Amino acid sequence: MHTRAKIHCLVRGLDEAIARARLEEKLKSFGLWADEFSDRLVPIAGYLERPRFGLEASRFDSLGETVDCIFHAGASISLVHLLPQLKPANVDGTVEILRFPAERSWAARICRAWPSRW
Repeated sequence: MHTRAKIHCLVRGLDEAIARARLEEKLKSFGLWADEFSDRLVPIAGYLERPRFGLEASRFDSLGETVDCIFHAGASISLVHLLPQLKPANVDGTVEILRFPAERSWAARICRAWPSRW
């Protein structure tokens, strides 16, 4: 392991426990989980398509004081849904990610990774 950095992960869920369980399950399904990640991963229960990711303003602001790099791979992918159904997560969510550092005094490094599931 090359770093001890904390990694904050926005995960759909009503609370941190649900978000942590989903995150760990997904990493295990890809063979990417290691127990030593547990104390470094900080699940953030929220929703990409909502303003402030569905977080309280104070929680959203505190993340702004903590996060210095954003890796964005979230998306809603469907071959049957139309743009109005996909726009909230894909367009509005990306706008929210760009707005997140813009409201603060730091220049964010934002990396966009395209989902591999088509």
